[in-house]
Amino acid sequence: MKRPSQVGPYDALVIQSDLCSTEFFRKNDFSDDIILNSRFRESVIDDNGKELLPRNLAFGRRELMCYLPPFDGHYPPMPGTNEWNRTEVLSAIEDEVEKWRHKSLEAYQSQWTCITRLQQEVVKLRSLLKRQEYGIHKLRKENLNLQKMLLQSE
Repeated sequence: MKRPSQVGPYDALVIQSDLCSTEFFRKNDFSDDIILNSRFRESVIDDNGKELLPRNLAFGRRELMCYLPPFDGHYPPMPGTNEWNRTEVLSAIEDEVEKWRHKSLEAYQSQWTCITRLQQEVVKLRSLLKRQEYGIHKLRKENLNLQKMLLQSE
């Protein structure tokens, strides 16, 4: 199932493993990393939020796991060949690194945008707080003056 030479090219194999079989899949190079697998979450959930691979109550909770094939397209590498040195493999690696760089840049830009907006919000809130403190101080001072006037009139 993991050999692209037999099943064709693929980006990832995604499964939902019963907890009792998770160790088997780990030993076979599947990852249960939460962050990595979050990118495949939509592949097991339909547009209405229902799981495409429903949980079997007899097996209990399931774990999302994925397998990412190596760049050479063969796993394990074919004995006696230099598959890793083919031009297409090196090009695929370069494409993957470029895609990663682009996505990392987008993620950084999104994070920085969020931080900048948060910083601007903090500045606005601090300004509002200063104005409110000034207003409260002014009202307290006016209240004291009115109390003094009331005492004098009595």
